[in-house]
Amino acid sequence: FHRANDAATTIWRDAFWDDQVGGRARKYMQERGFGEKVLRDFDVGWAPGGSDWLAGQLKKAGVDEELAIAADLLRKSDRGGSFAYFRNRVIFPIRNISRQVAGFGGRIIDQGEPKYLNSADSSYFTKGKLLYGFDSSRMSISREKSALLVEGYLDLLALAQAGWSNVVATCG
Repeated sequence: FHRANDAATTIWRDAFWDDQVGGRARKYMQERGFGEKVLRDFDVGWAPGGSDWLAGQLKKAGVDEELAIAADLLRKSDRGGSFAYFRNRVIFPIRNISRQVAGFGGRIIDQGEPKYLNSADSSYFTKGKLLYGFDSSRMSISREKSALLVEGYLDLLALAQAGWSNVVATCG
């Protein structure tokens, strides 16, 4: 499970920084005021459109389809086969206290609903029990003896970029 999520994190992060694949997503985030450092620090990624793109990339990374489905990266299609759950979305890996990627949040950059998608709840990921950014802010929270709780991924990134390190965000 974590191997599949780690592979997806790398695939989506690399896609985000690839000019041809992720240029539009990177431009969107830069227009929202985010710099390269914070985007790299939080492994922000890009899930391109197309149902088969992620499956092909995961296969190249040695992740089989069943593991990708178990990790909720792919979903079974009613017509047979599978499709990528996250498509045309900026991706935010959500890590647990052990710093393992437990799931993902994805924000659409064009028109469409829902604006945000999260990995489905599982034994590894429960969006109501995980805080985005806690893995990187826990030491600062301990030192400051306080935490700033914000609504979402972009709020956390904005505050992290402004120098606030004791910030966590809800996952929906």
